[in-house]
Amino acid sequence: MNDVSSGEENRQVTSSGLSTVLARQRRPLLVGLSLSVAVAWIALPSGNPQLAVFFAAGVLLSLLNHVLTELSLYRSLNQGTELTRKHFAFGAVGRLAIVTVIALALVAVFWPNGAVVLVGLAVMHLVMIVFTGLPLLNEMRKA
Repeated sequence: MNDVSSGEENRQVTSSGLSTVLARQRRPLLVGLSLSVAVAWIALPSGNPQLAVFFAAGVLLSLLNHVLTELSLYRSLNQGTELTRKHFAFGAVGRLAIVTVIALALVAVFWPNGAVVLVGLAVMHLVMIVFTGLPLLNEMRKA
């Protein structure tokens, strides 16, 4: 009986955690959407709609990686368990491996247009570094 209630609590933490994490990611989601729309605005009139689709796929993969990372940290903090470096590293490598395999599969199947997935992935990763790095720099200046 204790296992059943524990499972229900984990599902509640996961569902509420996902909504909390997504709510906190409003700005990155809007930037990703804006970048995808900007690329579509350029690619569609030039007759290359595939470029817009693959760029958006790269942005989506990057956002997926970021949201899953935030969700992992949220779960760890709310469950009161300490996330070791080893567990965090394995989780990060696992997420990056999945994103990389999906991106490379898209590149291989839809070459040469599919290579734009990597561009979208790289651009959104840079945006995410800015969003996470600037607050840290501001905190370091205050200290």
